[in-house]
Amino acid sequence: MMSLLARGCAVFPSALFYWLPHIWKWEDKNSLVPQSIPAHKERSGVFRGRRILPLLAFVAVILINVSTPAATASSTLSYEKYGTTSTGVDLYWTAYVPSDGLRHPAVIVLHPGGYKAGAAGPLNVAEDLGNAGFLGLAVEYRLAPPHDPMDSPTHPVPGQNDVSPVDDGHYPEQTDDVQLAIRTARADPRCNGLVYCVGGSAGGSHTAYMATTGIAGDDMPDLVAIFSCGVSNLFDPNLWPLVCNDTETCPSEAIANYLNITNSFPLPPSGSGLATAQAASPITHIHPGMPPMFILCSDKDSLGIPTSTGVSINSYNTDGTIGPLEIGTNGLIPNLLLGGYSESTLNVPVADTFKKAIVPVLGHAHAFEYWSSPFDGIAGHPTVATTVINWLKAGPPSSGTLPTKDLVNVSTRTDVLGGDSVLIGGFIITGHVAKTVVLRGLGPSLASSGVTGFLADPTLELYDSTNILVAQNDNWGFPLPDYVITGGLIPKNPAESLIATTLRPGSYTVVLRGANDSAGVALFELYDVDAVDSEISNLSTRGRAENGDQGSMIGGFIVGGTEPTAVLVRAIGPSLTNYGIVGALPDPVLEIRNSEGSLVGLNDNWRSNQQQQIINTGIPPSNDKESAIVSTLAPGNYTALVYGAHSSQGIALVEVYNLTPSN
Repeated sequence: MMSLLARGCAVFPSALFYWLPHIWKWEDKNSLVPQSIPAHKERSGVFRGRRILPLLAFVAVILINVSTPAATASSTLSYEKYGTTSTGVDLYWTAYVPSDGLRHPAVIVLHPGGYKAGAAGPLNVAEDLGNAGFLGLAVEYRLAPPHDPMDSPTHPVPGQNDVSPVDDGHYPEQTDDVQLAIRTARADPRCNGLVYCVGGSAGGSHTAYMATTGIAGDDMPDLVAIFSCGVSNLFDPNLWPLVCNDTETCPSEAIANYLNITNSFPLPPSGSGLATAQAASPITHIHPGMPPMFILCSDKDSLGIPTSTGVSINSYNTDGTIGPLEIGTNGLIPNLLLGGYSESTLNVPVADTFKKAIVPVLGHAHAFEYWSSPFDGIAGHPTVATTVINWLKAGPPSSGTLPTKDLVNVSTRTDVLGGDSVLIGGFIITGHVAKTVVLRGLGPSLASSGVTGFLADPTLELYDSTNILVAQNDNWGFPLPDYVITGGLIPKNPAESLIATTLRPGSYTVVLRGANDSAGVALFELYDVDAVDSEISNLSTRGRAENGDQGSMIGGFIVGGTEPTAVLVRAIGPSLTNYGIVGALPDPVLEIRNSEGSLVGLNDNWRSNQQQQIINTGIPPSNDKESAIVSTLAPGNYTALVYGAHSSQGIALVEVYNLTPSN
C-alpha cells in the first residue's frame, strides 16, 4: 500500500459513509429519507438502487485484507433450535459462543454416521472452534432409517418419529437441513456473515454437497474442511462392489438407504436410481466459484473413504487390519481437477483450489477421530485441529479478476472532538464475496509528519447496517494477522487502534473518537487489498473542518486499475443541519490535488462552475454553498481537502462517488 502526503500531512485513501443521527436510504435520485435512531448511536448511510454509488468520504481510511478475529480464550455453551423442517421436525444445534461479545465467523460442524446415525457433534470439535474465536455450531440433521438419535424421547419432541407420515430423512432432506443451518447461521446476530462448514464422513459428504450446489453469500459455505468424505460420487462403479465386514458401514447399503433406492450391489444404480444418485453426488455439481476446500483422510481410514476422497490407498478395518487397495479415480479430488481446480500447498485458502492431506495415524482413524492427532504424524508437532483452525482463520479469499477501473484505498484526517465532532466514516461492500479489511485509527504517529495537536489515544468502533457493534479496539496489540504484518500496517504507536476483520457484503460505519473524550487531530484509514468480485463503494467521512493546513479535513483516495475513472467529489456542510447536526460548516471549499501536490480541481459553491455536469450525475448538493467537482482521473493517488471559506469552521462531510462502473 502507498501513503499519500498532502500539505505536510500523511493521508491514506479512505472511503466512508454518512454517520449522521439518521439512517440514510437513497430512495430516488433526488431525495434522502432519514429514519430516526438513538442519538448516541449514529448510523452510516445506505444508498440503494441507483446507477451511481457514493464512493468516498474523508476520514483517513485505507483498505487492505485482514484476517478473522483473533482467538478468544473461552466460549460459552448454548443448546438452541435453529429451525423446523417442512414436515414439522424441530432441528437443534449446540453453539459454542466466543465470550468476547463480538461477531465472529460461524463454523458448522456436521457429524458422521453413515447417513442414518449420529448426534450433533463431535462437541469437542465445536468447542475447540468456539475457543479459537469462531461461533462453533454442532448441527443435527435428519437421518435415514433407523434415525434413532433423531427420534423422541432421545430427541426433543417433535422428532422424526413424531410427525405423520414418519420423516425418514432420505435425500434431499438431510442436505435441506444443512442448507437451513447455513442460512440461519449467516443471519445470526453473533455471526459476522461468514459461514464455514467442517464435516466428517456423511457430514463431509454433505459439506461437499453444499460447497458444490450452494449460492455464494447464501447457502454456500465460504470455506469447507472435509474429514473422510463419506461419499462424493454416489454412482461410482469403484465404490459399489466394495465388500464390508460386520463392523463396517457398507457403502452400497448406506447409499441405497440414504437415497431410498434399490441396493444394486455390486453394480452401481441404474434408471431412476442412477438419476437420484447423480443428483445427490457432490461431484456432479462441481463448477467455478466454489469455496476453497481442505480435504483430509487418514492413511488408515474406513472402507470406501479413499475411493470417495479420490486417493488410491488401502482402507483399514476398525480392528486395525488392512483392507483392500481402493481406486480413487472417480472421487472428489480427481473431479475437482477435471473441473479446473488445482491443489494448493499453502496454509491459507486460495481461490479455485483445494488443499489435500493424508494424515499419518498409528491405527484405524476415521472422520474426526484424528482431529487431535499430529498433522504430520510426528508427536509434539501441530495437530490436525490446529492446522485446520489456522487455515480457517486466514479467511476466504476473493475470487475473480481485478477490475480495470476502480476507486480504492481511501482515508481522512481531521480534528476529533467530543459529541458530534467525532470522526465518522461509512463504507459499503458490494458484490457477493466477503472482503477482508484493516481499519486504523492513528494519532500520535502523525507527529512524524509535522502534525501538532494530535489525538493522543484514538479508539475505533465498527458497526454494521443494523447498528450492531461488530468490533472495537483501543490500543492495538499482538497477535496480529499475517497480512497486517507483511503489509506494513502495524501502527507505529501502541496507543493507536486497529481492527482486522472479514466482512460480508453490506454497509458499515466506523467511529473514531478519543479515549476518555479526549480531542485532537486523527487519521482514519481503511485498507482493501482484495478488490475483486466484491469492492468497497459508497465511501464517505464526516468530521470537523476549519481553515488552514492544520484545520482542513483531508481525504486521500487511490484510483486503481489501468484506465481513467470518472468521479464526483462533494463537500457538504449547510445541508447537514437538516438532519440534526449542530455547528455545520456554513461554506465548504473543496480542492483535489494529485500525488505531486498539483491542483486538479477547486470549487467554492458548486453552481459556480460545472453546474450542468454535476446536475447530470443525479446527485448535486442540495445547498448552493456546498462544493462539488466532477473529474476523470488517471490511476494514481489523490487528496481532497475541505476547509471553510472566509475562515469559517464546522462539521462537514466529504464524499467520493465512482461514476465509472468497474469492468
